Amino acid sequence: MINTDDAVLSWAADDFGHIVHTRPRGVLRPRTVGEIKDALATGVRLRPRGEGHSTAGQAQISDGVVVDMRGLDTVNVTGTQVTAGAGARWSSVLAAALQAGLTPPVLTDYLELSVGGTLSVGGIGGMTHRHGMQVDNVVSLDVLTPDGVLETCDSGAPLFDLVRGGYGGHGIIVSATLRLVPAPSRVYRYKLPFSSLAPFMTAQRELMESRRFDYLEGMALPDGTFEISLATYSTPALDLPLDEEVSYTEFANRLVLEDMDKPHPWLNVFLPEAAVPGFVASIGDVGPTGTILIYPFDTRLITAPAVALPSGEVAYLVAVLRTAQSPTSLTQMLAGNANLRQRTLDAGGCVYLDGSGTP
Repeated sequence: MINTDDAVLSWAADDFGHIVHTRPRGVLRPRTVGEIKDALATGVRLRPRGEGHSTAGQAQISDGVVVDMRGLDTVNVTGTQVTAGAGARWSSVLAAALQAGLTPPVLTDYLELSVGGTLSVGGIGGMTHRHGMQVDNVVSLDVLTPDGVLETCDSGAPLFDLVRGGYGGHGIIVSATLRLVPAPSRVYRYKLPFSSLAPFMTAQRELMESRRFDYLEGMALPDGTFEISLATYSTPALDLPLDEEVSYTEFANRLVLEDMDKPHPWLNVFLPEAAVPGFVASIGDVGPTGTILIYPFDTRLITAPAVALPSGEVAYLVAVLRTAQSPTSLTQMLAGNANLRQRTLDAGGCVYLDGSGTP
């Protein structure tokens, strides 16, 4: 049944960004795929929504119905694979996999995102330099096409490549079967400081190419310096000073988001290596709680053709993660993002999380 209650429509007209507010005609909260098929049969336009982690209204729609996918949240581990409903959170997938001593090869930094959401955009994290994105670790997908046909597709099928990272434009992912790998018991973390960007990027590139570390990220710090974040699984790196040793569960669940009720004008881009210095120099103030992530990955590991990437074998994710503290700061940050977006395109880069169907 499509819900048109005012409170429910207001819920669907908001997201993590708290910037765009588009009210739909209604909200469908299915427990089965058949309910979504029945809605499609009426001719209404549907927009799937997982955890609502979009930042610019990508999971909103004005002339259609938002499909709250959270009811499709089953998780089943069989052998070295897990089948999860599109509405399942990655935290639930990981918990089920760990009971079998396994884990997804790639996790995003924040686990309270939906499986269908991240697979619709790519799903990048600190393991991507070794295992690609989350979409590169999919075995098969169940997809409800726009004409109401439920299709199971795997590698080699055109639909498989269209929907992985396809922002929901070719169908709604309703479940996914993913490969799993043995889970480590312990994680050893390291932080490498750098006073300037050039040596920071050089070291990151060398670390990426060596594949020595299981996890590789980095960030620009508020004082103008930079820091590489590294981790090894199960075996410590004896030549580096250890920052901390934690369980794998603690490591995977390390990120807790704050200021959830404030606007988040986030911008994530993929840049050619040569474009990173100029882009970072033009970011400006990120506010008192802002973060700038910077890390490279091997584009040859990205097998999903729908994921837009710069040309070349190496690209950098630069994520400008800001929280607006006032209407004035939000206006300034959105203007800054518009300039950064254009700079990205002019440099041959790509804007990530920029379409419909986001987590």
